[in-house]
Amino acid sequence: MKTAKIILNTLIIALFLTTNFSFADESPVPENPDKIISQTIEYEPLKYTLGPDDVIQLDVRRHPEFSGKFIINSEGKIQFKFVGDIPIAGFNKVEAKEKLSNILSKFVIDPDIEITILEYRSKVIFIVGEVGAPGKYYMKADAVSVRDAVVQAGLPTLEASMRRAQLITPSDKGRPKKERIDLYNLIYEGKLALDRDMKPGDVLYVPATLFAKVTRVLRPIASPISPGTTIERAATGGL
Repeated sequence: MKTAKIILNTLIIALFLTTNFSFADESPVPENPDKIISQTIEYEPLKYTLGPDDVIQLDVRRHPEFSGKFIINSEGKIQFKFVGDIPIAGFNKVEAKEKLSNILSKFVIDPDIEITILEYRSKVIFIVGEVGAPGKYYMKADAVSVRDAVVQAGLPTLEASMRRAQLITPSDKGRPKKERIDLYNLIYEGKLALDRDMKPGDVLYVPATLFAKVTRVLRPIASPISPGTTIERAATGGL
């Protein structure tokens, strides 16, 4: 009997291991959502138009004298040896490759050109307020969604008033355009109809809740004064 039970248990274990049985959801969960988002943006070179301060690598096969690293200057041009200044701002990679091929065909027979964007520096957005990492962000496309931008900025903090976020579009001709964005419904409820595109120069402001603002005002007043601090202030006349 014992031998039969051992054989039966062994068969059950073997069957369990070979059926690939799982209680988990069939949809795989990404290990690192931030990494996936950054890769998605990076693989969109055709949606990115070159501009001042961008850095590109130009490789002309079999002609290293024409190859090199180029910085697009403030006039939107690259300084090309043997050829002169070439306007390139406003072109995507395919258009820039076609233009440079036409120009180099005067010097090289059937030029084989490859363009790589080394640094994306011509387009920036600003994310300020209650997010994990506020600051200036360089764009790898001509537009980036608010949802992607917030995720890259570390998501809203616990003190953020997510339903009162504002997308601000600056204007040289008058008052900037402001649009309220409900980040809570957008990010945590999946209501993608609330998403908006951020263009270069746009600002996403995530304000703090009223409770957080009051707490910040009262915190210095309510904090206890140590004996050392009292003596120090008395010695300096309260300065």
